[in-house]
Amino acid sequence: MYIVADTFDDEPTFRAYAREVINRHRHFKMEPELWSTFFTIFTNFLASRGPLSDDQKKAWAQLTKVFDEECQSHLKELGLPHC
Repeated sequence: MYIVADTFDDEPTFRAYAREVINRHRHFKMEPELWSTFFTIFTNFLASRGPLSDDQKKAWAQLTKVFDEECQSHLKELGLPHC
């Protein structure tokens, strides 16, 4: 998760990392919806460790949106199921 958070401000690197995550997980044949669902679970985990501010919640929501967008685009390019 450090890589995701640390590269978000460098969009080409962030998107390349999202594609690499897809490449490393494609043999698991994961449902395409799981790429955005993961961050809901992760932010709920973070909230269980301590409160998240509204700004933090918004930041994670934006990161989730961009990550999922890139994952779905890459899945489509690979001819795999996508949303």
